[in-house]
Amino acid sequence: MGLESVHESLWFIEERGAFGDRMRALSGLNPPPTSVFVLTDHNTNTHCLPLFKAHWPEAIPLHVLNIPPGEASKDWTRVPELMQQLSALGADRSSLLIALGGGVVTDFGGFVASVYQRGIRFGLIPTSLLAMVDASLGGKTGVDVEGVKNLAGRFAQPEFVGVWPGFLRTLPESEIRQGLAEMLKQGLMLSEAHWGELVAAESRWVEALQSATSEAQGWIRTSARLKLDCVASDPDERGSRAMLNFGHTVGHALESVFLEKRRPIAHGEAVLFGMRVELHLAKAFEDLEEREMVLGVLRRLGNLEESVPLKAERLLHFARFDKKNRGGALRLALPERIGKGRWGVECTESDFTSAIQLEWGCGGH
Repeated sequence: MGLESVHESLWFIEERGAFGDRMRALSGLNPPPTSVFVLTDHNTNTHCLPLFKAHWPEAIPLHVLNIPPGEASKDWTRVPELMQQLSALGADRSSLLIALGGGVVTDFGGFVASVYQRGIRFGLIPTSLLAMVDASLGGKTGVDVEGVKNLAGRFAQPEFVGVWPGFLRTLPESEIRQGLAEMLKQGLMLSEAHWGELVAAESRWVEALQSATSEAQGWIRTSARLKLDCVASDPDERGSRAMLNFGHTVGHALESVFLEKRRPIAHGEAVLFGMRVELHLAKAFEDLEEREMVLGVLRRLGNLEESVPLKAERLLHFARFDKKNRGGALRLALPERIGKGRWGVECTESDFTSAIQLEWGCGGH
């Protein structure tokens, strides 16, 4: 799929009945799929697959594949298992894989589809807020290798991304807050207007999103389109797209630390903490009053609840694997002000560890 059609491949499904219309349209793919597979985890298999199947065209046979929920399912060692299942069920180069789930399912499903028989077509139906506004958009796929987050991955564009906000009604508040962290990041780095709109609605964030109100759907549309606009200008992340990684250097390192401890932490929770830490490193963000306001919003959104000790040196170890680094130097994406970000900002290791120690002491720790 060419990037010029990325926006057209993003489907906003506003009513249940539109699901069937969209799914029936898949039979019009050229060439039509010889077989269709849907990948779920145990949670989406229970809460989301029944709705999906209720609107699936009977004329198109559907094979369901299932993985356990959580980041552990994104491990590199699980890739051969899923490919063997696809092979045993007769998947070929004209098959279609649909990933129905949150970021773990869309990342993992997209990666497997992109390498199975050198690549088969795939579509994504995100069921979490985080996946609707971030993980399913932009063509990034990835798996974890020996505890290092997304060490292996490919850029591969899906045939479609189908966003139905009604799935948000199945989510707990903690999942909503994780998605909000990414939406706020997009506003902070790309759009002052989007940041302002979200912050003005802080008191009704969770209720509006869990109810999938028209206002909440507008927030999701804006976030999704901000990301896709950024991706379209830099599809292979050689420049400005790196702005979307604000919070992710620390966030991915934190995820790797907790994977190492065999106590996985949610991606959105890790990135939220990462944004708070990295904001201390944004030396170009000169308006101190504005910076404190941003920190306040992020701290109110959520704090790490884990009681295990956090060693800044171990986070630094995993941050050295970050794909933005060059020549052994840490390079971060940081905001200059609300609505404007920078990328490729070099950071000393001592400043990095100091910022972690500073923010770890905030928010009840």
